[in-house]
Amino acid sequence: MYLPSMFRGEPALGWQLARDESFGLLLFGDEVAPLPWLADEAAGTLRGHAAAANPAAALDGAAVRVVFSGPHGYVTPRWYGEPHAQVPTWNYVVAQAHGTIRRMSEDATRALLRETCARFEPAEGGYDPSWIEPALHDRLLRAIVGLEITVERMEAKLKLSQNRAPEDRRRVREGFAAAGADALAAWMERVAR
Repeated sequence: MYLPSMFRGEPALGWQLARDESFGLLLFGDEVAPLPWLADEAAGTLRGHAAAANPAAALDGAAVRVVFSGPHGYVTPRWYGEPHAQVPTWNYVVAQAHGTIRRMSEDATRALLRETCARFEPAEGGYDPSWIEPALHDRLLRAIVGLEITVERMEAKLKLSQNRAPEDRRRVREGFAAAGADALAAWMERVAR
């Protein structure tokens, strides 16, 4: 990933993006597999699952990357102090995790499914895999493969107008907020600190 130093974020920001935007693109060879992931910075892992028929399910011990895309948006020159001397651009947040992927055991995959449901349906009464009749659950479980990536390097790219004067950065942040792009404005506020 092209990563000029002014746009380089700390790895912790990449982990935060992976938690917040948990749907990432698994890249291996010439393949791309869009999959949901549970990011655990303390353990240094990403865990997810794929259909058993997905080529990603055959990976074990391979070097892979996962890309998480965060908020992004068009920057109009009208938001700058001198709009006639500028061109449009794009602000965005992206993270890329590099690591080694391993297939998970059936028991670990079963636990992963419970964790995934709890993560995305945390309210009381949220779905739980125990609702399914055990024989059907076991049959469905065999149709997927749990995957765990040991992350060796996490990169975060935060292209959020850091190359602009403070007044222009403020205008861009306010422009995004006025346009309803609150998540992008919040990332810009975080970088401004």
